[in-house]
Amino acid sequence: FDKDQRHIVVQHDEGNDSICIGGVNKVYILNFTPNLQMNVQEDCQNYIRVLQKFNNSSIFVCGTNAVKPQCWSWSLSAHNETKVVDPQGICGRGISPYYPTQVSLSLIVEEDLYSAAPLTRENKNLQFRRIYGKRKQVWTDENWMKSPKFIGVSHIKRADDPDNEKIYLFFMERSLDEDPNVDPWISRVAQVCKVDEGGPKVILNSRWTTFLKAKLRCSIPSEAIYFNRLQDVFVLHSENWRESRVYGLFTSTWNFTAVCVYSVEEIDRVFRESTLKGYSSTLPNPRPGTCHVKSQQLFPAMLQVVKDHQEVDQWVQPIGDRTPLFFGRTPYQKITVDQVRGADGVLRKVLLLATGDRKIHKVVEDKHTPFNMLEIHPFKTSAAIQSMTLDSTTKKLYVGSAHEVVEISLENCDWHGNTKLDCQLSRDPYCTWRNGHCTSVRGNKLLTADKNSREPSKDLRIGKVMNPNENKSVLFYISVERENMFFLSCPVNSQHAHYWWLHNNTTKLECVRDKDRCIYLLQNVTPQQYGTYTCISEEEGY
Repeated sequence: FDKDQRHIVVQHDEGNDSICIGGVNKVYILNFTPNLQMNVQEDCQNYIRVLQKFNNSSIFVCGTNAVKPQCWSWSLSAHNETKVVDPQGICGRGISPYYPTQVSLSLIVEEDLYSAAPLTRENKNLQFRRIYGKRKQVWTDENWMKSPKFIGVSHIKRADDPDNEKIYLFFMERSLDEDPNVDPWISRVAQVCKVDEGGPKVILNSRWTTFLKAKLRCSIPSEAIYFNRLQDVFVLHSENWRESRVYGLFTSTWNFTAVCVYSVEEIDRVFRESTLKGYSSTLPNPRPGTCHVKSQQLFPAMLQVVKDHQEVDQWVQPIGDRTPLFFGRTPYQKITVDQVRGADGVLRKVLLLATGDRKIHKVVEDKHTPFNMLEIHPFKTSAAIQSMTLDSTTKKLYVGSAHEVVEISLENCDWHGNTKLDCQLSRDPYCTWRNGHCTSVRGNKLLTADKNSREPSKDLRIGKVMNPNENKSVLFYISVERENMFFLSCPVNSQHAHYWWLHNNTTKLECVRDKDRCIYLLQNVTPQQYGTYTCISEEEGY
């Protein structure tokens, strides 16, 4: 970037080398194809907060516009050349926030725009709306969510039943419990139906008639550890909508972070079967939350129940053993998930997690058990990660900061070393050992990094071990006088390996781990301590 961009949004199409970045006063179109330069087109003077592709030929752009939100439609050619279709634009109120620090969401479903943004400068009237497109405008009632913080929104397609397709909204809201010992925030998922046109004039006119909300549980009850604050969410879609998964990134009041995984089928079941909070009578027919093409013809008595009782009693529980996939003190802030079929033919999930200290962890999920394969430092200069966008077709990750946007290949297997054992112990499902190289499972030829471009650096290297059959040990001669102090230092190449020193091939000496070294202190050296010291590492029996 020509100057720091403190607030950015990203729009990217699967399989395309180009990426759109909305920044301060500009929209950047970056192309990662080698040797191809793009012109930067400058338009309106504002913070671009919404970038949505309506179809293959136009992009919907919205920004703060000097605290007067405005939107424009851009035509997009096959060569990513842009032209503003309507220079005057349309009012962006309710689509773009007034300030870049205000949170907003947007989603395109069949050329209809759904959004969650404040209607006022004071951050009030935080509602979820269908606000632009072919279908009628509808929104949430102002009493249905208490001071919400919107996290994510997703459309779940049902190829065999499109009239029952739903949009899921993930958010936090203020708890009504005034107990100071209770976390003031509650994490939730809400649903609305795609075909919802709002109610008749007498009740819920231009309001959602299918809005229901449920609590998301992410906790370890046996240890009284509760992760109540949703930070980020990623929906991994499947052709069979019931097999789609929701990955939620949570934090606790004690600054622990956790990842909980939910089934879309279970979320759907909770909304279909749970009783309504505070409602004890027999539920009307059709049941509240049921999709209905002609929602304006629904009975007022049923809509009154929807208006007064939006919350269901049941909580949405994580899959597996109903506990987090993993948790710890690593300050994760963003999550995205890919799935890849390894050399063994097994389809595995891979989590990309951005940390608060500007790193990315590449974690494989195998039988609901996580394994941290790699730690990546994506930027030239240390900077907070503002955005992280995955292209699951090309297996590329686009990571943005205030200074730059980088493209990272998830299939770069050079990271794992140049021996067969290194490659195997990495457990990276993108990689396999072929023709004497650790290479991409998908590629027919060796995948290596472009030597003319900068590779992302990393601290954590998984599976790098010394093996007498593949690596020769290096012998150093060091003179140490008696009664002096000396530190034996061994490099730690794998955070999953056990390290120790072996004295004269007989005595095992446990060393102390210090970041990327394993250290053993020889204090007041005696003649018995002279000899040969060998650093040993063991991982999975090797």
